[in-house]
Amino acid sequence: MKKNICLLIIILLLPFYVKALDIETSINCDNNNLAVNGMTNCTIKATTNGQVSALSMKLSASDSLLLSDLVTDSSWQGNGENGEIALYTDVNKTGTFNIATFKLKLVQKNAGVVSLNNIMYSDNNFVEFKKDSISKNINVLSDVNILSSLKINGNVVEGFSSNKNDYVIQVDSSLSSVNIEAVKSDTSSKVTGDVGTKNINYGENKFNIVVISETGVTNTYHLQINRLEVRYLKSLKINGTGIALKKGTYQYSFQVEDEVTSVIIESEIENTNLASYVSGYGNRTIDNLKEGNNEVQIQVKDKDDKILTYKITINRKNEQGETPTQDNPDTPEPTEDPTETQKVEDETEQPKSEEQSVKNPKTGNFITVGLVVMVVVLAVLCMILANKCNKLSKID
Repeated sequence: MKKNICLLIIILLLPFYVKALDIETSINCDNNNLAVNGMTNCTIKATTNGQVSALSMKLSASDSLLLSDLVTDSSWQGNGENGEIALYTDVNKTGTFNIATFKLKLVQKNAGVVSLNNIMYSDNNFVEFKKDSISKNINVLSDVNILSSLKINGNVVEGFSSNKNDYVIQVDSSLSSVNIEAVKSDTSSKVTGDVGTKNINYGENKFNIVVISETGVTNTYHLQINRLEVRYLKSLKINGTGIALKKGTYQYSFQVEDEVTSVIIESEIENTNLASYVSGYGNRTIDNLKEGNNEVQIQVKDKDDKILTYKITINRKNEQGETPTQDNPDTPEPTEDPTETQKVEDETEQPKSEEQSVKNPKTGNFITVGLVVMVVVLAVLCMILANKCNKLSKID
């Protein structure tokens, strides 16, 4: 009786001496950040310091994720149909081991979650141990690629809007550089291109700011900064005759008569506080004009000694009152075309050939006439001799 009571106590106390199975389950994916319609491969693993003979768990995903291609590891027996994983093995698992692989596809523009629930493991004594559920977040890659602000030298560009891509602004002529600041709307996006301190020249300066979304889609903002020109001429006269100036145009022409051999150049700089003439290229008298084109330059420089050149072509007529067609009298005369020279030579030689062809027939005619004359003379002589012979025969 006592022996039976002791055995019963041992049986009742036995569960209290069973050591709990220490095991961790994990879900690992190649990419935890997906664009819409993006896909990633995932693996279910477990790590234990004991021995595992069987397991079961439920794999599921949120509505924004499509779960597919669930394949249990080949070292297990059992299956994982419809996400219901139930496996066992003849050789107990220890350490870290694979359970299954699957694929996830993001089908909505929302973050998703993949989960393992109802996790149960059995040790080598077939004692079951229930574990807490685990989950894995799959984030959505942002496709936002816009700016929230665009500034020049700390001031927001006039008329800026995130959805407006083209801007033209004017800056003071005294500025030789500007600082372009582009603030991205989404922290996950990147800003590249023409940002930071940039040098600018007079006139148009074009810059591009590119915003790249987390999904890799680019959006380009075009910025044109016009630096006001301080080296413009306000007026221009030649021998007192005004020339209509147009900003941005730096080449002009003027015509004088043949008797005009010198001209007086008079001009005014628009902004005398910031610009001046280059020495020797300001207002002056131009002497010894040649017939045809004469180029005169007016050079204006700013305080940084950057030069803007105006070119005036003065065309002096010739004595006949005509405008010479030769743009640059100093340009060497064009060389003679060998083809044309050959043509001339051929033409000069051709009459000689014709003359030769005429002389030959004449020479032939002279010879023919001479032969005829000789034949006639011989015939006459023969006739005379024949008469002589006849007379002598009669006398005899």
